[in-house]
Amino acid sequence: MKHILRTSLLALTISATAISGVAHADLAADKPDPKAYALLKQAFEARQTIPDDFPGFDAEVVYKEGNTTVTGSVKYRHLQKSTVDITGLPEEDLKWIKRQVISIITHRNAGEFDDSEGRFPLRFAESKETDYGVLVEYNDPEKLTSRVKDGVSMELTRTAGPKRFYISVLENKECDPGKVIPTRYLVTYFDEHTKALQGVNVFENSYAKFDKYWLPTSRKVVTIDSVLGDGLRVRNFYFNNIKLLEKK
Repeated sequence: MKHILRTSLLALTISATAISGVAHADLAADKPDPKAYALLKQAFEARQTIPDDFPGFDAEVVYKEGNTTVTGSVKYRHLQKSTVDITGLPEEDLKWIKRQVISIITHRNAGEFDDSEGRFPLRFAESKETDYGVLVEYNDPEKLTSRVKDGVSMELTRTAGPKRFYISVLENKECDPGKVIPTRYLVTYFDEHTKALQGVNVFENSYAKFDKYWLPTSRKVVTIDSVLGDGLRVRNFYFNNIKLLEKK
């Protein structure tokens, strides 16, 4: 399967009040702001990414939840079809681990700013600057917004169907000079219309350098959701024996 994903992870601790308080002007009547474009481009270029010359890797993947431990394999082929082979899990958990393994890698893809965030008519929103920076609106159907602080993206909000969600970075890791990766962040879901809180995912990721590439080595996800029987779920996976492929 091919995965085409946006290459942004940003952040802020959000409340339902903050959601209803963000002012969305009629952007269709406004011209893009070059300063907003430049600010987001600077933050986009500050991300530690996997360059296009990365061939891929093979590794063992271990899934853990409570007393359950299941081992499989991942064959990641950069910008090509990748596979995750793992058995012994219920179908829902199997889909989750496959999706998460590919996602943690592909979200580090480099890409071009003008092909992602830069393709929108960006402008500063009518919202006060916070400790997480100034708010930029994209003027797109998903009502994307970002906050940028000190040249680093610190918030992403987006509407998907009936849900509005916030990606809220709690901690960044400095990798190569001037480059960062979010290692701890929240994904908070609200009802788009009522603003009611629906669930929270807390992500903790780790990374290590292999040759010149910064690759993920583990992910922990704490899920708090009203539909869960006990209201809380903790799932982990990590990679062992990462072996880089030879460049062709």
